[in-house]
Amino acid sequence: IMTTAGPHLPKNPLAHQIRSVHRGISKEESRLSSQRKHVTFVISTQGVPTDRHGKTGPAVLRDCEQAFSSLSKLPVKIVLRICTDDSKVMDIYNLFDSKMNGCDVLDDYWAESIEVYLHNPWLAYGIGIHRMREAGLAWGLVDILDERPLSLHEIHRFCKSLFLGEDSHSLPQPRVWTDFMEGLKDLLDKETEVWNPVLNKRTPWINLSKLEDMYGTSQDKERIQKRRATVAKDYSRENLSLIEILQRWSHRPPSYQKLHPLDVLLVTIPDVFPPSNCEVEAHAYFFKWKQFSRDAFIDSGDGMRDLLKRGVRNAKFFLHPDKLPKDLTENQTLVFKTLWDVIAEQEEATLNN
Repeated sequence: IMTTAGPHLPKNPLAHQIRSVHRGISKEESRLSSQRKHVTFVISTQGVPTDRHGKTGPAVLRDCEQAFSSLSKLPVKIVLRICTDDSKVMDIYNLFDSKMNGCDVLDDYWAESIEVYLHNPWLAYGIGIHRMREAGLAWGLVDILDERPLSLHEIHRFCKSLFLGEDSHSLPQPRVWTDFMEGLKDLLDKETEVWNPVLNKRTPWINLSKLEDMYGTSQDKERIQKRRATVAKDYSRENLSLIEILQRWSHRPPSYQKLHPLDVLLVTIPDVFPPSNCEVEAHAYFFKWKQFSRDAFIDSGDGMRDLLKRGVRNAKFFLHPDKLPKDLTENQTLVFKTLWDVIAEQEEATLNN
């Protein structure tokens, strides 16, 4: 494969190559499974999948998706390193990723640091973590850093693995908050600061102030006021129509004439999904939204614009009419269309002007 690959070749017969690898690994499936081992399969690509003649299209993409799906059922961890900033190419592989287990789609280091910060802004995404992911060597929690905020229990496990090793018991549990934070501070004092691409400077691995704001008992009035705008709302307790709920999500009180800032819109998207919004029917697609941290856009400095651009890109990928299920009800369709229209309008006002 390596001898025939080239950065500018018009052919990218990914499905053909995947099936070749599949045949090799399937011969070892029983042995790997019995020994609780797996094969790490790293794919570096910059283009849209094609057939062996260089043609692409819906049929070729479906064939590639089927090849990935079959491979993912073997004891294999798939790492897709996307070597381009073409959003259309990235969307194709992210769509493949959403339909199978054991796959990690990676953008470049800077872009992945933005993704991680949107969900877990307390962490400095050091280059070492990214290199481990690229090589398929990262442990479980690392692979979900760019997908959702970690729980406190998961943060404790992550910090133990990062600084001490999984079996260590020397870091206090977060239920005794002051002891946990003091333990983290002691660990960080022994570590060298790392480059934080989002903040564009060297920082400790863990931002203790951000962690305190997100999970602790901080009483800083200014920070509390910043977070108040993005506190999750439960519309199910109010006697509102669907139109009224969508208006309250999108516009500022009390007159509801001016749109909320873009960052507020992005982090409050789940507020108009069930069960917070009981005026729209439940659907499995709602659960596929990857929630942004409500603290990601607070005190982000010069990185704010890049965070907003990435957040909008993720939202548009999720809300794009071509990506939505075909069995949506009228109310569900209205919710997704409203989200798309409002975010697009505020994106234009915030990022494009």
